[in-house]
Amino acid sequence: MANKWTTVSVANAPSGFIAGTMLLMTDGSVMIHGDTSQNWMRLTPGNDPTQAGGIYANGSFAQTQTMSSIREYFASGVLGDGRMYVIGAEYSDTSGTPKALKDGQIFDPQSGAWTPISKPSPGFDFVKGDVGSCILTDGRVLLGGDGGTQAAIWDPTDDSWIDAGTEFGAVANTKQGGIDEETWTLLPDGTVLTAEITASGAAEKYVPSKDQWVPASKAKSQLALMSFGNPSINVSEIGPALVLPNGKVLAVGATGNTGIYTPPANPTNAGTWAKGPSFPNDSSGNQLTAIDAPAVLTPGGRVICVGGTTTATTNSAGQTTGYFSQPCTFLEWDPSSSVTTMPTLASPPPNTNVWTYQVRFLVLPTGQVMMSINDGNVYIYTPDASDGTPDPSWAPVITEFPSAMIVGHSYTITGQRLNGISSGASYGDDAQMSTNYPVVQLTERATGKVRFLRSYDFSTRGIVGAGDTTTASCQVQVPSDLDGGAYDMVVIADGIASASVSVQIGSRDCFITLERDTYSQGDVEGMIQQAHGGAAVYDPALFVVVEGFKPSELGIATSADLNAPGVVPGVVMSDPSVTASFAGPVEPEDKTLPDAPQRFTYPFELSFADASAFGFTGPQAPLTAIAQLNTAGSAVSGVSVIELLKSADPIILHGDQTAGFPWYLSVDIRVVQLNAGDGRFGTTVPSSGTPSSAATTFIQKAIANLNGTGTTATNARNDFNAIQQAEDLS
Repeated sequence: MANKWTTVSVANAPSGFIAGTMLLMTDGSVMIHGDTSQNWMRLTPGNDPTQAGGIYANGSFAQTQTMSSIREYFASGVLGDGRMYVIGAEYSDTSGTPKALKDGQIFDPQSGAWTPISKPSPGFDFVKGDVGSCILTDGRVLLGGDGGTQAAIWDPTDDSWIDAGTEFGAVANTKQGGIDEETWTLLPDGTVLTAEITASGAAEKYVPSKDQWVPASKAKSQLALMSFGNPSINVSEIGPALVLPNGKVLAVGATGNTGIYTPPANPTNAGTWAKGPSFPNDSSGNQLTAIDAPAVLTPGGRVICVGGTTTATTNSAGQTTGYFSQPCTFLEWDPSSSVTTMPTLASPPPNTNVWTYQVRFLVLPTGQVMMSINDGNVYIYTPDASDGTPDPSWAPVITEFPSAMIVGHSYTITGQRLNGISSGASYGDDAQMSTNYPVVQLTERATGKVRFLRSYDFSTRGIVGAGDTTTASCQVQVPSDLDGGAYDMVVIADGIASASVSVQIGSRDCFITLERDTYSQGDVEGMIQQAHGGAAVYDPALFVVVEGFKPSELGIATSADLNAPGVVPGVVMSDPSVTASFAGPVEPEDKTLPDAPQRFTYPFELSFADASAFGFTGPQAPLTAIAQLNTAGSAVSGVSVIELLKSADPIILHGDQTAGFPWYLSVDIRVVQLNAGDGRFGTTVPSSGTPSSAATTFIQKAIANLNGTGTTATNARNDFNAIQQAEDLS
């Protein structure tokens, strides 16, 4: 492909908007921060992948609610519930004077609102400035500050904060190197690696299971650039670090050197380092550097990173104040190659005359890479075959999923490698844009149009190794405006898609869930005896769930109508001796009963009129339940099967073996076994007769308790007392 880059102007943006940090929401949209501002733009992808540049190049931009503070260089990420957080900022001028921020906010993509993070002060005021952050496998967030060695863990589920690296409070602190400017990388074993900003080349790991920092050996090449030219001017910067498909880490140094870290089998051990490929020289023969710069792992397993010529920055008086890298040279490295110097990217972007610290990368679900370079555009890179293709062992795998889904409702998807094998993109303490979470895409078979489902409630945020078969899950929400029909569904992590599965999308549905899926003959006969020949009634026995109907369409106007709704599904059983009856009240999904489609659950009882005329022909036979609902112009139905088990009567006399059950064997835990002539009932129980009326009453009481609705402990005591009294009769 001659030109792999597509330039996309950020439309509808406020005047002076320049694109900076970008984050991928779990519904496929992209949040784009206006650098040095309170503004964010949200890019919603289009749905036609055949258009030039793809769905993101042809998406729509809308301005979101603004943050409470101006931020530049801050911590960011996407949480396990699908919300986005920002914490700290190296620069902010909300007070009129540039300052380092300590506060944080959360953006809810559903409501579009920002809410504050309740960070305790002053105990956690060290979390400020260009905060480093890394989301741990359990969804908590590891946070550092712009000075010192102190770190914190924030739990977004309850907004709680604790000190990190104290061995759960046993020690003051276990981190050795200063946190400022460090890059933190989540490893497949759940630990967090950082190469320290020191001339020694030391590295550390945070081990969540131990709540401690442990040494991670020393890099073979100097990664942190401490000074340049004038030794009195401090640089102290480093580059990005990414987990590779082979499970190792590429750490890019600000020096232009790289290191390859191999994690140990035991997470608390140090691991080992090897030299990685170096950056090439510029046209003047000077090695390119990456003094604050991004990197990204493409779906094909290549690493794209950015270097530049080390250039002094000056103040208004012309005095040197620091050093950074400019202009940008884009490099692409294949980890499977043996090169010692990184090659340049074959198709560089249209604008490279920027500082490396102004560049950001983000992996899109399409397998493309989005880039911002501190102007009013975003740039989309489309890899082709020359960039490599994903190995199947890297891709997510769907193992369990709903084959039919109703708009406006949520479902569970289970699978393997749902978060991917890497974080996708890296920068450092100034920006974090990881995409290690599942994004779910539907493609409509009839039209080829695509839509994303909002994913949330991830069972883990951890990455895994290639080919790992550990099970993970997430929830997905089907948009209310999605057209019904046949779709292909994939799960995408870091731009790599799973094999597709077929799903059917509908607007209304009906299905049955069972309180219990088996009934034994002995159980039913015992209930009938308890009812003195009446029916055996189980309440509740099954639930009919209807989806996509408004309360008004079901004859439900107020909560009082839940006990007697105007419309009730009908349930037909495959044997006429068993009947199902509505046993209210209806359970709505939203108890406020807005007149909008939602889910309603109807409880039903089952009544068995006889236990010998049907079904229990042994050893098991199916009893089919069919639920039907016809209202508001829709007819929906659901089917479920109950198993009927052939088993002993609840009372066995004489060790009666005529039914095939010896006296010493009970196949139903509800059996009460009595042997005639053993002195328990004296002469009142003839060898071929029945127990005395008093004994029968107590036994029936025991059976009633065994099938009762009281607490387990109460029923157990009642059962024991009833049987004991029956045994004591003489």
